[in-house]
Amino acid sequence: MADVELIADRDVALAMLGNVHAILPDIASRAVACEEARVVPVENMRALRDAGFLGGFKPVQYGGIEAAPGVMFQAASDIATVCASTAWVAQLMAVHAHAIAYYDPRLQEEIWGSDQDALVGSSVAPIGKVEPVEGGYRLSGRYNWSSGCDHASWLLLGGYLAGPEPGQRLHALFAVPRSDFEIIDTWFAAALKGTGSKDIVVDDIFVPHYRVETMLALGTGTARGYGTHRGDIFTLPFQSIFASGFSAVAFGIARAALDHYKNRLAGRVRAYTGAQVALSPPAFMHLAHAHHEITAARAILEDEWRAFEEQAKSREQAEMDTVIRWRTMLPYVTKLCVSAVDELMAASGGGAILDSSPLQRCFRDVHGAAAHAVCDYDIALQIAGRHLIGAEPDPNLL
Repeated sequence: MADVELIADRDVALAMLGNVHAILPDIASRAVACEEARVVPVENMRALRDAGFLGGFKPVQYGGIEAAPGVMFQAASDIATVCASTAWVAQLMAVHAHAIAYYDPRLQEEIWGSDQDALVGSSVAPIGKVEPVEGGYRLSGRYNWSSGCDHASWLLLGGYLAGPEPGQRLHALFAVPRSDFEIIDTWFAAALKGTGSKDIVVDDIFVPHYRVETMLALGTGTARGYGTHRGDIFTLPFQSIFASGFSAVAFGIARAALDHYKNRLAGRVRAYTGAQVALSPPAFMHLAHAHHEITAARAILEDEWRAFEEQAKSREQAEMDTVIRWRTMLPYVTKLCVSAVDELMAASGGGAILDSSPLQRCFRDVHGAAAHAVCDYDIALQIAGRHLIGAEPDPNLL
């Protein structure tokens, strides 16, 4: 019976992937409007909801499909080939459901009990002011970078809790309903323009205990709701799933840039000489080099996605070696994607900087993706290096 259920689950997930492919032309047609509005169009979110993508990491109990991470991140990458902003927001909204499945069942019911389509956004940096009070906490603060917050019914906001050791601080996520936060429109950006990553303000709101979990608990199977749902994906550390979506988006952007470059190369003629650029060795050498980098990125991603699935099927907690590999190899994928897009952009001539050129959007967006904290390769190198020499983890490294 378990094997039958697994096959059924995979069939549902693959059907979702097919549904996403079917709506890509419509999402592509709204890419410019998405940037101009500085927010993902409602039509895109509705289409991705109907396709099943937004419920990909949501428990079946609440209308989700509990898809394997590899299928979800492949879908996110495909969306990013036509609109990186939509992919960025949609994968985040989907990923947050994975975290909520680890929270107290009371919170799960509050969020999805009366509205299974409710979406959860975030601003996870622990910058909020937290005051313990009877029954929970008072939370205040102004948060940045809350991608897709206009579409969110709830947000996960970061703050520190006192740990069991003297002076220890634990990064926690506080679940806050729409009625308790204010959105401040600050999103005027050069990259990922359509993500609507605006500021969030909360002013001395009450957050009960059951709406709070530490990142440590979400990653080690000790959160209040761990074990509530049977799906294999609900044994994986939330942090690893959360961090993986960004590399998938960067990969999709790089794939799009490669296609745009090839299309541009086929018809490009040098203005001063009339020479066909496609016949110039440097032009197709740049194409080949970017192709190799993107192929390497694909190989790494697919290997890590398989590792996610194998780990989930084992239903055991991931060992530190595995968690560190996920945390540090995926930023390397983003680095490869940035390098490939940079090379293609530099080899494309002056026409590539025009607003009408899709390459300039790829160039801007891949650098925007790489700017996220979990994509910082310098940080990843420090985390990996310390682990490789057997040093204790540095709590100051995310």
